[in-house]
Amino acid sequence: MKKKKNTRIISTLLLALFLMTAVVGALPIAAHASEDAQTQLLAEGMPSANEEQDKAAEEQDKAAEELNKATEALKQQIEDLKKQNEDLKKQNEDLKKIISLNIEGAESIPVLLYHHVMNEKDMTQEHRSNSNIVSTEQFEAQMKYLHDNKYYTASVEELEQFLDGRAILPKRTVVITFDDGYRSNTRYCYPILKKYGFKASIFLITGLIGAKQNVIEHATWTDLHRSADVFSFYNHSHDLHKLDSNGKSLMVTSAQSVIRRDILTSKGVVDSSYFAFPYGQSSATVVALLRRTGYRMAFTTETGYVGKQANVFGLPRFTITPLVTTEEFGKIISGAH
Repeated sequence: MKKKKNTRIISTLLLALFLMTAVVGALPIAAHASEDAQTQLLAEGMPSANEEQDKAAEEQDKAAEELNKATEALKQQIEDLKKQNEDLKKQNEDLKKIISLNIEGAESIPVLLYHHVMNEKDMTQEHRSNSNIVSTEQFEAQMKYLHDNKYYTASVEELEQFLDGRAILPKRTVVITFDDGYRSNTRYCYPILKKYGFKASIFLITGLIGAKQNVIEHATWTDLHRSADVFSFYNHSHDLHKLDSNGKSLMVTSAQSVIRRDILTSKGVVDSSYFAFPYGQSSATVVALLRRTGYRMAFTTETGYVGKQANVFGLPRFTITPLVTTEEFGKIISGAH
């Protein structure tokens, strides 16, 4: 019995050994079959699973590398912008120092007012007695005085910027204006102003552009266009530059509807934001209408300097007459008048 039992154990062990040998022997065959399958897939042009994984990993690495490069470039741009900002701040501070050291800003500015200009040789006694007519020679001498004493001629727009704090103007600053729009302004004054590099403004009676009034010619549209590199053009009414029987400006005494129509008509001819009251006369009604129609400043003929607290719809000017001597002219422009 014991012998039979041992025989069964031995048979069982031999069977197990046989099975193990068979399995081990089959492993190389299976591996070989797998390699054959992969070889066949490659031969057919189809990537294996490993290759697809490797390719995906490679693409991810490449994308990550590109992202890193873009991030570094962005960081560099940010640093460059920070440096530029710091440089600009420094330049701004340097400019402020230069301005504070070298430019003494004006506290008030004289605005000069001219009307008609004639050559001395053409003037009659009647012309000489007219306070609104100065000789070409007198005008040139005054412009030369401004030039020789290094005065800056500001535009009306710059004057507005000075008043609202947007601009610092040199202490030696003047504003040159002409009322009515006579042809003599463009014929005689223009070349003189251009010679000295000055700028000036003409307040036009728009209804008289190109007309003759009491033998005196007004500038034509051609004259205005040709002189626009020196002159700026603004409004001085359209058809209300007249006096009534009491010596009052029609711009003041006319009905509100008439005044409004005249203001709008003038603005339709020359679209500007600055106005000069005819004969220097104004009223609350006229000022209100000017505001409503888009004007921002208006000038009178009252004498005085334009300071930073000035009424922008009542700006004074110095009328330059034939009686203004060189000495008096110097006092006016220097603030000593």
